Amino acid sequence: MHRLPLFRSHYNYHYSIVRRLHGGDVLYTTSAVTSAVPSASSSSYIVVGNGPIGSSIAKHLVQLLASANNNNKTTPKVTIIDGKGVGVGSSHADKARLIRTFDAEGDEEWTTWNIRSLQSFPAIEKMWHKSSLLEESTNKNKSFFTQCGALLMGDEEFVRRSKNAADKATMMLSSSSLSSSSAAAAGKLPPTTTNKTSSSSTSTVATPIRMSPIECQQKWPFLKPKVGCDMALFDSSGGIIDPNAFIEAQNTITTAIAAAAGTNSRNVTTIDDDNDNNNKNYQEATTVPPNTVEFGIISDEVLKVGRNRVELASSTRKILCADTVIVCGGSYTKPLLKNSGYYCCEKKKNSSSSKWETIRSSKRIVALLEVSADFVQGILKDMPSIKYAFDLDLDLNTNPNDEKMMPIPERADAATPTAGEQSRVEAGSVYILPPVWYPGEREGEKGKWFIKIGGGDNKWIDTKNEIDDWLFNNNKSGNDDDDDEDDDGNTTLSVSRLEDIVRSLMPTIQFDSVESMACVTTVDSNSSPQSNGIVVDDDHIEDGIIAISACQGKGAGPAEAISQDIAYKIYHNQINQ
Repeated sequence: MHRLPLFRSHYNYHYSIVRRLHGGDVLYTTSAVTSAVPSASSSSYIVVGNGPIGSSIAKHLVQLLASANNNNKTTPKVTIIDGKGVGVGSSHADKARLIRTFDAEGDEEWTTWNIRSLQSFPAIEKMWHKSSLLEESTNKNKSFFTQCGALLMGDEEFVRRSKNAADKATMMLSSSSLSSSSAAAAGKLPPTTTNKTSSSSTSTVATPIRMSPIECQQKWPFLKPKVGCDMALFDSSGGIIDPNAFIEAQNTITTAIAAAAGTNSRNVTTIDDDNDNNNKNYQEATTVPPNTVEFGIISDEVLKVGRNRVELASSTRKILCADTVIVCGGSYTKPLLKNSGYYCCEKKKNSSSSKWETIRSSKRIVALLEVSADFVQGILKDMPSIKYAFDLDLDLNTNPNDEKMMPIPERADAATPTAGEQSRVEAGSVYILPPVWYPGEREGEKGKWFIKIGGGDNKWIDTKNEIDDWLFNNNKSGNDDDDDEDDDGNTTLSVSRLEDIVRSLMPTIQFDSVESMACVTTVDSNSSPQSNGIVVDDDHIEDGIIAISACQGKGAGPAEAISQDIAYKIYHNQINQ
C-alpha cells in the first residue's frame, strides 16, 4: 500500500512541447506528440466511482490510451461504474468545494496539486464547451469553477506554514517547467491536461500574499476574527468548484477524446454470473485501428470486486471484466473491499493492526446559513472562501513533511490511533464558503442563497449501513442531532456551534434561516506525517485491483492533478515505484 506523492519530477513538463507543436489550450496530446510513450500493458480498465477522482482518472487513462502505439488485437477500454443514478450515496454531490494555491496543513504536495489543478481549469472549461475536439466552443456559459479568491486566517505560525509551502511548490513547478521540452521529448513524462492560458505566461495562478487583520478588515469589512487570529493569507486565484459540474465536464471531455481517437462509446461485453472464466476470452478478438479506445459509463451499483472483475447489482449485467479494476468509491471503498473479501480486517504479519485500520470515514455536519440576495449582491459580493483557524491547540513550528515531527500522544484507546495533521487542524478550524445558490428541492420551491460552513473533530463511522444512514437520513434535514461530545469524548462542532462561529466572525450579516447537511470524508487517522497523502493500494494488483482512498476531505478541488499522477502510474505499472 502506497501513498501519494507518487512522484515529484514528472508533472507539468509537457507544457512547452505541446504548445509549440499545436498552440493554444491543449487537453490531450496526439500520437505525433507522444509517439515515444509505450503501449500500455493493460488494455481495459474499470473505474468504480464517478466522483471527481474517478472521473478524472478515467479521462487521463483514455488520454494515455489514445496517445499510445496500440499493438493490441482488442480495443482498449475504460468503463466507469457510476452508482449515483441508482441511489448510491456520495460525499461530493454538493454545490461547492473549495480550492486554493495553499494548503491549510502546509503540505507541499497538496499545495502542488492545488496549483496544477487551478492551472488546468481554464483549458478544461474551454474544452467542455466544445461539441467535439475539432470545433470551437458552443456554450461559453458553462462553468464549474468560480474564482472568488481564498483566505486563510489564524495565528502567525499557522499562516506562515501554509505560505512557505506555497512558495516552495510554486518555485518547484516553475523550475520543473523550464526543462519540459527535453523531458517530454524523451518520452519519460506523462501527457498533461494542465496548460497555461497564454504562451507568454509562466503561471495562471497568483502567489498568495500575507495580510494583517487591519488589511483584512479594510478589504472585507464584514469580517471580525477573534483575538489571536493575527495573520491572514490571501490567494486571488482560488475559489470554489461545483463537483457535479466538474464531473460532467470530465465525462464530456473523456467521451470527446475517445471519439477523436477513432471510436464512439459503445456497450461493454460482460459474462454471466455462473461462467467461472477468468481468462478474459469474453473480449472480441477483432483487429482495431491504432489509437482506437472505447469509453463508456454504466449506471449501476457494484456489489463486489474480484479478480479482474466487478459484480453489479443489475440483473442484466451481473459480471463485468477488465484487466484492471480501480476502486474510487470514496467512503464506500473500504466497505466494498471488505465485502469482497479483501483484507480490510486482516492483520499484517508481525503486526497487531490491519492494513486499512487507520483509513476511516468520518461523518461531518455542514451548516447552511441563508442570506438574502441584497447581501449577496452587496457587502458579500467579493467574499472569498475562508479557512478560519479560530481555536488551534497544536505545535505548528514543525513541518508536516518532516519525518522528525514531534509525536502526538496516543489516546487511551490504543486500538484507535490519534488523528493525523488533517484531523488536528480540522478540530480547531472551519471552512466558510461565500454565498452558494441552492435550487429548490421540490417542484415550485424557490432556491436560496446559503453561506456554507463545516469543520470540527472527525467522528468515525465504518460500515456501509452507517454511511448510508448518515448521508440519506441527515442530508439537508435542518436538525441538530449531533451532541457536543462524541462517543470517545471528543468535542464536535454541531450545527448550532457552527452557526455561532459564523455569526461571531460576520456579526453584521443577517442570516434568515439555518439548515444542515450531512457529509462524509475519508482520512488516514494515523498520526504520522506521511498520513496526509492519498492512499493508493496495490496489495492485490495480482488480482487486477487497485484502491484509491483517504482524500482527507479536500480531494475534490485538486482532483485533476491527483488523478493525472495516479493514472500515469497505473498505466505504466509504477504504483509501487
